[in-house]
Amino acid sequence: MYEDANPSNIVSLFTRELNLALTKWRGALGDERVLSDDEAISRYQNCCSQSRRHIHAILLPENEAEIQDILSVARHHKVPVYPVSTGRNWGFGGANPAVDNCVIIDLHKMNRIVDFDADLGIVTVEPGVTQGQLESFLSANNYPFMYSAIASSTHCSVMGNALDRGHGMMPHTDRFSSLMSLRAVLPDGDIYQPLLDDAGGKAISRAYKWGVGPYIDGLFSQGSFGVVTEASFALARRPEHVTLFYFRPRTGVNMTEFTDKLREVKQRLGGVVNTIDFGNRMSAEQGKRDSDAVLSPADLWQRMDDVSLWTAYGSIHASSEMNKAAIKAMQRILKPVAHDFVFVNEDLIKKVENKPKKFKNTPMRRFVAQNIGLIKEMYAYMHGKPQMKALNYTYHHQNMPEKDDNSLDQDIKQAGLIWYWPIIPLRGKDVHLFLQMFKQIAAKHEIYPTWNLCVESETWISAGIHIFFDPTHEKAAADKFHKELFEEGKRLGYLPHRAHIDTMGWYADAENSRFFAMVKKLKQGLDPDNIMAPGRYGPAGKL
Repeated sequence: MYEDANPSNIVSLFTRELNLALTKWRGALGDERVLSDDEAISRYQNCCSQSRRHIHAILLPENEAEIQDILSVARHHKVPVYPVSTGRNWGFGGANPAVDNCVIIDLHKMNRIVDFDADLGIVTVEPGVTQGQLESFLSANNYPFMYSAIASSTHCSVMGNALDRGHGMMPHTDRFSSLMSLRAVLPDGDIYQPLLDDAGGKAISRAYKWGVGPYIDGLFSQGSFGVVTEASFALARRPEHVTLFYFRPRTGVNMTEFTDKLREVKQRLGGVVNTIDFGNRMSAEQGKRDSDAVLSPADLWQRMDDVSLWTAYGSIHASSEMNKAAIKAMQRILKPVAHDFVFVNEDLIKKVENKPKKFKNTPMRRFVAQNIGLIKEMYAYMHGKPQMKALNYTYHHQNMPEKDDNSLDQDIKQAGLIWYWPIIPLRGKDVHLFLQMFKQIAAKHEIYPTWNLCVESETWISAGIHIFFDPTHEKAAADKFHKELFEEGKRLGYLPHRAHIDTMGWYADAENSRFFAMVKKLKQGLDPDNIMAPGRYGPAGKL
């Protein structure tokens, strides 16, 4: 940017161009949709990971044509912009851009459900459509389809989470895989759409993910090549039966053999059994600093090694016949390593609510009876109904009272949480190696992480490390912990599938990365001034 400028004049030159751009944007959008006051900007810097970027302004377009106008001005004045859908990328940086000195393009006002094919279950949405809005639309019209709800907030963007390749616990667990096609504004203002759309095949373009020719849609997932204005998603049909399951590893079983048996379940039963999530039951209390259940570091890490203290849970989505067969097959496969199975459906929930004392003859059944309120919320979540509980869980670890839905988002900066989600091959020996690495690093830091492992695939597993900290004085310590986890995991070959805004440059040396070299070539062709989301999974500075 500004190749002819003397370095000492760059700041003043940029300020002049920024002010000219802001004047034009106010003329196009109106003063009320160009925000530059400190209070407004602080709302976009609001994030539980406590990372902050310098933001110059926020633009609030309402349609695709306005985005084209915004990008025309940005390109002319070489002002970098950063699009967000609703800005609730909690734990990964929120609405903050990857680098300082950007203007945010907030797309939440573009919140139309553009089209719905009731036969195929394909919905086309704008970036501001939230998962709460989509679920309300489906329920109000009694459509027999569901979206894989995000375990965060009803206010999260359907499109934003999918483009950042978020994962879920119900069909479709990989949300980007359900994105069939998209439409985007490129940095030069041109419109991108798939070749099938150009050929007049919009209906089939929305139904067939791969289209024809090079798969260009993928550039807009975790990329910086344009602003996506529409995306079509294939929804899952609501199953006849949703069954929650809980079970415990047997005493004496080690992590290697337990993980390998979970892999066999996924390989044999496939998508009927969705994500199997398992974690150390004691770790959930660790973040509550005043809890009597907080363990000493030595006890905590001993409990990590004792797999019998872990709990596994997940759901089966199937027809009546398949549900019974899946339950039987799961118990048979897991019998050598697991026991104390509990399968939860609506009838069981009613029985437990009516006579809870009669449902406590095993540890797992006692757990269900004592936590029936949470079980009901989880059961609704597995039906695609988003919950706000995950955000309250963040506050729970700061010893704060539970908040209502309206205050959860706006007060998120009071919490301290960084997410670290590496992907690990679904082999017991790899999971064991990762957990030993995690234990050794975490034992050195006075931070309160919790952890869970998510079997979402037949080939890989994701490790959810939740780094809780006190924002008033532990941010530096949490960052140091995060950095060491990332670097040591990288040395072992286990890397996060989604990058925090602080970690996008940690994967590889930009000068020696073949991937970044390719991204740079694409950016030079599509975005030569690097104004579109600089630093987002690509070069941060001048191309």
